[in-house]
Amino acid sequence: MNSFDERWRTLGRSLVNYSLKVQPGEKVMIMMMELTSYPLAREVYTEVIRAGGYAQIQLMTEELKHKILQWGNPEQISWVPEIEAYGMEWADCYLALRGGFNLAECEDISPQNVATYQKAMGKISTLRWQKTRWALVRVPNAAFAQQAGVSEEKMMDMFFSASTLDWPRYVQENQRIADCLDRGKQMRICARDTDLSFSFRGPWTVMDNTQNIPDGETFVTPVWDSVQGHIRFE
Repeated sequence: MNSFDERWRTLGRSLVNYSLKVQPGEKVMIMMMELTSYPLAREVYTEVIRAGGYAQIQLMTEELKHKILQWGNPEQISWVPEIEAYGMEWADCYLALRGGFNLAECEDISPQNVATYQKAMGKISTLRWQKTRWALVRVPNAAFAQQAGVSEEKMMDMFFSASTLDWPRYVQENQRIADCLDRGKQMRICARDTDLSFSFRGPWTVMDNTQNIPDGETFVTPVWDSVQGHIRFE
């Protein structure tokens, strides 16, 4: 993967200026998860400085997580990191760059230890959405591409294509469609080996690539007992 790909810079600029809307004087916590997310961390850091903000980078990897789960005692595994918790109080904005990793890294860890650790980290997550403007980016890498069964080059092309759209224009067009859908109460989807119908109660929601990145879906909740028909998944 080319760490100097110009598309990292384009995405970094979009994350800082569009997704998080960083203002002069604001503090931004950048959580770099996996070393392969560094190219994006570098560009986000640069754009925060250009926007007049203050950037701080943290690092965590699945391998480090495995170490605490493998060798830690119950008190260590259930520990809520004070510095990370303080970071949520300190930051105006929080950006997590979640790189791909070996999904079997913690396969040898007891479910109880994993659950205890996740409960502790959940307290950090709660502070994140309570205290900051936040966004999460799934940053592809070779491990991510392998899990998807595609080449790394194809994975990166798909990722950048989805993440660096003209988002204001995209959202405007999707909102126009959502407004039309809000006039109805029923949906029928017909395609190859698919004939699915359901009732829904709006409004339809348009995702705008400001929190879970990349997104862009437009969705509604169906009336559960109204769903009828069949659908094909490829």
